[in-house]
Amino acid sequence: MHHLGDDDFGTWLWAPVGTTMRRGAEPPIVSTRRFVKLIARDQWWTAIWNEGGQIYVDVITPARWHGRTVHMVDMDLDVVRRADGAVTVEDEDEFEEHRAQFAYPNDIVERTRTVTAALAVDVERGVEPFGAIGEEWLARS
Repeated sequence: MHHLGDDDFGTWLWAPVGTTMRRGAEPPIVSTRRFVKLIARDQWWTAIWNEGGQIYVDVITPARWHGRTVHMVDMDLDVVRRADGAVTVEDEDEFEEHRAQFAYPNDIVERTRTVTAALAVDVERGVEPFGAIGEEWLARS
């Protein structure tokens, strides 16, 4: 991804159509639309704004930068706003499976659930950066 800029919310990155992405050991996929990603400062989430109006928010442990590389742990839960405006929480089954498999501490489980619930409300209400700001950064890419 390419550095687009920084603001009070964090660091904005962008990726053009054709960007190759990979999740763990899964096969790589190639993006069919451009998008921007916000690495939020000191937050338990990161978000992607896709062309077409979709917002995809990953609940994570707070991101830590090491030079030009960012490290975070995906907590599986996601908040998604579809192009039609519908907001859903996804991958609860995956979170539960990993919670048991990796014996997540109770404070991490509680924090993850609390953050997810608050994010769902903020995304649905368009609280910034989930209002106009993400779309403004996408227009700059």
